Amino acid sequence: MPIMTEEDVRYNQLIKTFKSEPEPGFESDSEQDFVWGQSWGCRNDVGRLRAVLMHRPGDELNIVDPGEKD
Repeated sequence: MPIMTEEDVRYNQLIKTFKSEPEPGFESDSEQDFVWGQSWGCRNDVGRLRAVLMHRPGDELNIVDPGEKD
């Protein structure tokens, strides 16, 4: 049994070919303070989670087909 299917290989090649460049959500802590009222983010891999940013689901859920599992 192969580790990756042919479909996985094609998908990975597609992502490599058309990769996107990540952009920071905010350029600076002061911009976060202005928009959200406080600076937030992860500065290390270990530590206590002190705040969570959540988004209430909206109309984007209307395009989800529960019968489609793949």
